[in-house]
Amino acid sequence: RLGRGEPLVLPPSDIREVDAVATALRQVDAELQDYRNGLESLVAERTRELERSKAQLETVYASAPVGLCFMDTEMRVVMVNDYLADINGRPAREHAGRTLSEILGPLGAEYEQCYRRVAETGRPMGEIESTGDAPSAPGQQRHWIASYFPVYGPDAALMGVSAVVLDITERKLLQQRERDHQEMFRALFEASGDAHLLLAYGAGFVSANQAAADLFGFATPAALLEESPASLSPLLQADGRPSNEVAIEYMRRTLDEGRDAFEWLHLRADGSQFHADVLLTRVDIGGVGMMQATVRDISTRVAAEAALRATGVQLEAALRLAEQASRAKSEFLANMSHELRTPMNAIVGLARLLEEGHLGQRERGYVARMRTAARSLLGMLSDLLDFSRIEAGQLTLECIPLRIDDVLSSITVLGGPGAWAKEVELAFAVDPAVPPLLRGDPVRLEQVLLNLVGNAVKFTERGEIVLSIAL
Repeated sequence: RLGRGEPLVLPPSDIREVDAVATALRQVDAELQDYRNGLESLVAERTRELERSKAQLETVYASAPVGLCFMDTEMRVVMVNDYLADINGRPAREHAGRTLSEILGPLGAEYEQCYRRVAETGRPMGEIESTGDAPSAPGQQRHWIASYFPVYGPDAALMGVSAVVLDITERKLLQQRERDHQEMFRALFEASGDAHLLLAYGAGFVSANQAAADLFGFATPAALLEESPASLSPLLQADGRPSNEVAIEYMRRTLDEGRDAFEWLHLRADGSQFHADVLLTRVDIGGVGMMQATVRDISTRVAAEAALRATGVQLEAALRLAEQASRAKSEFLANMSHELRTPMNAIVGLARLLEEGHLGQRERGYVARMRTAARSLLGMLSDLLDFSRIEAGQLTLECIPLRIDDVLSSITVLGGPGAWAKEVELAFAVDPAVPPLLRGDPVRLEQVLLNLVGNAVKFTERGEIVLSIAL
């Protein structure tokens, strides 16, 4: 009974020795019962722990971010997770106990080859890349990388083959995009007509294209890379500052602000200097302190600007000479107008004296016309003087009493003969509302009206010319 774990029941006895043995047996029975109960509790706890561990393992296996599959030696699926089942386009439960050929047909037989090779050789196969259509998405090319491992039991016998499969399509696309970007950069950098260089702060040139080598007078970019920004710059820049000091300032500003543009005085391989526009841009290539430089030769522009400045100096000198000549002309006109006024005033005075003498009506008319013509000539001389005043900005208009009839009489004397010679009649139409006495500048008014009449006579072949005056 003790061996079977059954309770031990002894009848009471009057014999002392039998009773002592019975007491000892009952004590042993109680200890055995306690041990048995403790062992059952321990087994039950261990069983629950194993079940929890199994459930956790199954959860991790099923939800792993890679494809997992375990095949037995007969190439039947023992376990497969959801990741790989989704690639195959079948639920995980439909894989158990079946071969890949039964699940995926000819494509499955192709997949089985790696499993069979590992089972036959007992050696793992790592990182096998393959490309093809996913069974779950025909027509969409995918890329995978897979590793296969033999699984052995406690007795060192082969239990099956385990596989790890990872979809690397996105990685391949990223790699392709990176190659495309590198190719575009190569095309833009190396094939560009502009000079491009990569340089490191405090180190020197890292890379350069052929255009840069040509600009600096080197046969190849490799020859240019043996130089440095300091060796391709004179000791002093155009503003007199040391090149090294200014270069460090520009590079620090580029690293702090992202970019900087400036003019620079460079040296070519033959020692000749040239002016350049430089654009420095901070780039994240190879670590901190990298910059990309675009250099353009602006020597022609600088020379043109210098020539333009020289031309400006010449223009200023020519302008000063022109102003001097203008002042001299104005002074000449003023002097000549004054010189001519003296004899003309004498003519007007003599004509007035003749009118006071005993003249016939015909001769008196001639003298009047002579005085009128002389006054007009004096007006022209005044115009010459006014021209010099206009240039000096000193011309002013008079505002004195004037008679419109006197102005028209003067125009008749000066413009009438030309019209009569062409048999064109010159007439004046004065509105009765116009007062006989006005205020203004009679000389300027006469000049304006005389110009109008003169142009009318010039372009009129027959008929009449009418000068209308109205308010």
